[in-house]
Amino acid sequence: MICYRCGNPLGSGHLCLRCGADVTVYRKIIGMSNSCYNAGLEKARVRDLTGAVSALRKSVQLNKYNTDARNLLGLVYFEMGEVTEALCQWVVSKNLQSENNLADRYIEKVRKDRNSLEEMNQAIKKYNQALYQAKNEGVDLAIITLKRVLKQQPKLIKAYQLLALCYIQNEEYSNANRILKRALEIDHGNTLCLRYSRQIRGKMGNSRKSRREAREAEERRSELQQARAAEDALALDDDIVVPRRREKVSVSGLSRILVFLAGMAVALCLYQFVILPTVDHNAATAANQKIAFYDNQMSDQTQELASLKEQVESLTAENEDLSGKLDAYTGSDGMFTQYDTLMDIVVSYNDGADDEELEELSDRFLKLDADAVDSETYQTVYQTMYKKLVTERLQSTFNTGMNYFNEDYYTYAIEYFEKCLEMDENYDQALFYLGRCYEHRDDQETANTYFTRLVQNCPNSDYYEAAVDRVGEVAAESESSEEDASAESVSGDEDGAEGLSPGDIE
Repeated sequence: MICYRCGNPLGSGHLCLRCGADVTVYRKIIGMSNSCYNAGLEKARVRDLTGAVSALRKSVQLNKYNTDARNLLGLVYFEMGEVTEALCQWVVSKNLQSENNLADRYIEKVRKDRNSLEEMNQAIKKYNQALYQAKNEGVDLAIITLKRVLKQQPKLIKAYQLLALCYIQNEEYSNANRILKRALEIDHGNTLCLRYSRQIRGKMGNSRKSRREAREAEERRSELQQARAAEDALALDDDIVVPRRREKVSVSGLSRILVFLAGMAVALCLYQFVILPTVDHNAATAANQKIAFYDNQMSDQTQELASLKEQVESLTAENEDLSGKLDAYTGSDGMFTQYDTLMDIVVSYNDGADDEELEELSDRFLKLDADAVDSETYQTVYQTMYKKLVTERLQSTFNTGMNYFNEDYYTYAIEYFEKCLEMDENYDQALFYLGRCYEHRDDQETANTYFTRLVQNCPNSDYYEAAVDRVGEVAAESESSEEDASAESVSGDEDGAEGLSPGDIE
């Protein structure tokens, strides 16, 4: 253990042997942080991930330099499927301890496995989509999306919890209980899953009874439909008229022929007007049924094709979105690149750079994007290095320019003042003295440009009033010169008119 004030190793006493600081409370805080870390480690070993997260977060709150606790917290988050939280913890740990830190190996492993990182990002995207569907479009679509999420990321606890809630909403308590058991296998101590399990424990019997009643009602409805179909078939058969057979009558040959012809005529009439229409009607009905069947099939296939096209478009958009997010992490201007560049600048500065190296570090630092990484630690380090590299260099450059200005070397002074504006385009002192330099060089137009920039961009500057006065004086002199020129022009016209004589006009 080292002293929090001077960094000297502490002995067994309550005072630092080097600076004399009282470390009693500091020892207690460090001890409490280590105790919380040990408790989180024990809970993580028995897969009580929620309890481990609570203990480890308390540990790093007590001692933010406890990198072992922070690295373990990142591993627990990673095991729960929350990759973003895990990366944040490892990056902060790397910033606090740049050497001999396991976080380097974890980050490098995640960075190399791009396929897994892309699958994680896609799973998180679909989880957010399922959350929106559950709130606005219905839980059935959310259930389908969450099942896909769990196939890609089977350790995402939040997805299990949301899927269980969707099943509870549909009163599918047995499915909800099954999903909660799978979640508790990953995180034994998840309080939210345990609470959901207790709430549905008494409703699973009622759910089975309602499903049995629904199944029996479906069977009765199917039997009723079959009976109606049989009645319709019998009614269709009754429409066919079959001629009755008559008893043979003993008649003569001519009578037999007439009877035969009459019978043929009756048979043809029966066939033409009774049997044939019935057969045509049955054939048309069967054809219409087939047409309707194929139309339904084509409609279903069309809908399925449209659904597949929407899925392809959605997956394409997700791929482009994830590619953009991956570039935001690993691109030339991504989060990791910004972190690495800033850490490299910090290390080079701490190694004791000379003036040329400091100027190079300052140029590299000015290329960083202050808003690229949304992290409190990153912002703190960025502001600290800004004061050391930019502010100090800015003041030094300005002082050099002022020395040249006081010695009337305005060309060199302008060069250094412009370097100040390259580092900070609204640096009020450089703007003001650049205007002064150009005044001494009788270039009032350029001087007025810098005074105007100071007035427009630096209203709170100590040089604001002086710049306003100088801009006003230049405008007044310009108006006065224009009035004098106009007056001279009018006087010249009048003198010419008086010098003319009538003979000249003729």
